[in-house]
Amino acid sequence: QDAIDRHRDNPTGETFQEIDFGAYVYDVQFSGTMKVLVIDDQRTMRQMVAMIYQKIAFEHPGVTIDCYTALSGEQAIRMCRVHRFHFITMDQQMSIDYCQSLTDEVSISERPKGDIPEFVRFGSDKIVNAKMRQAYFKNDKWIQDIQPGDGTLLGHEAIRKIRAEVQEEGRSPILIFNLTGNLLEADRLMFLEVGSSGMLPKPTKLEDFYSLLKKNLGLYVSQGLLQLSGNKVVMDDGAFQVGTRFLRDEEEPEPVTTERGKLNVPWAGGATQRSAGTTT
Repeated sequence: QDAIDRHRDNPTGETFQEIDFGAYVYDVQFSGTMKVLVIDDQRTMRQMVAMIYQKIAFEHPGVTIDCYTALSGEQAIRMCRVHRFHFITMDQQMSIDYCQSLTDEVSISERPKGDIPEFVRFGSDKIVNAKMRQAYFKNDKWIQDIQPGDGTLLGHEAIRKIRAEVQEEGRSPILIFNLTGNLLEADRLMFLEVGSSGMLPKPTKLEDFYSLLKKNLGLYVSQGLLQLSGNKVVMDDGAFQVGTRFLRDEEEPEPVTTERGKLNVPWAGGATQRSAGTTT
């Protein structure tokens, strides 16, 4: 239990400057280029998460989002070795049968003519975003790198492997969120132990995503997953901004609310969540 508590407070084991995070409140504010990976073995779920990023790009004109997709934990691990992702959403239960069926489908189909993009880019134009998303998911089966055995790993096992490789190779930190219908306390602890940054319900909404981020930005900074540049919360030495912090007695942004009572206190481990308490 002591080891779990230490991991909650600092999963990387690094030493950070002492900061009174209780003196600050945080708000979500995106700018720069964000690279995200959506992992799910259901196309409808991949599209659902992509639509959340599409809405974020529209609501934050200063951000460009490159959205990649994967069908399995194994594929996600391989992609993380090649790309620098900022955010990842990981399904828990994926399917080797789905991966095989898609491989079979591609083998008997004729590839569309022309270039097929390996990701969909979202910007500030709402109509263009929708067209790009629809075009991407119409042909996304052709850009998936499916290997024998893909779909075997559970989501939390894939997160464990990604976290281990990031640490061993000194890669830039990533925020990884579990997208799952399993909201039991045992599942929460399991996800925490492998390095999850928090849980999102399945299906999820933009408000859920904002709420999880906003309530835990200070925690992510304390864990070394995010950085501070003045009062900006950033990644990649300021190239990408995730949020802003305010002194509590200066300004406190309006709270993000959701219709999902349990996620009004989104879980991501660490002192922030222990002090807030858990909902049963």
